[in-house]
Amino acid sequence: MLKVKRFILAATVVATSGLISACVTAPTASVAPNESMSRIEMDQLVANAEQAITMNNLVSAIAIYKRVLTAHPDNAPAWFRLGTVYIRSNQTILAQQAFEQALRADPNMTKAFANLALVHITQFRAAATAAINSDQVSEANRAALKSLLRDVDHTMSPVVSTPAAVSK
Repeated sequence: MLKVKRFILAATVVATSGLISACVTAPTASVAPNESMSRIEMDQLVANAEQAITMNNLVSAIAIYKRVLTAHPDNAPAWFRLGTVYIRSNQTILAQQAFEQALRADPNMTKAFANLALVHITQFRAAATAAINSDQVSEANRAALKSLLRDVDHTMSPVVSTPAAVSK
């Protein structure tokens, strides 16, 4: 009887996670790779993405920028804006990748360097906080991390409150 209950519980968990991931997964781009998209179409999509960001519809903005980037993979401004949307949606790894793509497309895009640095600081804060709360970190390392976090927070607070502040 216990095995049957465990099986039912496991099946329920698997089915529920499948449903949740289907609901959360962003829509796929409807433009095939390398399919042409006119400048007018691209500009309209970018305007739609910016409107979605204004309305805090970040999932839609991400999908739209992915569509633009499918057609124009070397579009540095689109990679940059996608990165800023990922920051706002707390997806720092994807934000990092988007800013790195923007820099590959345009190595002189200094604002992408700035946001990439802010993403790294955000990632550091999360990792340092996890380490501080871990029982596997020595007291000396915990104290050093706390001090470093205080220094980073002190340095960053007058400049910018969140990485998304450097978005344009």
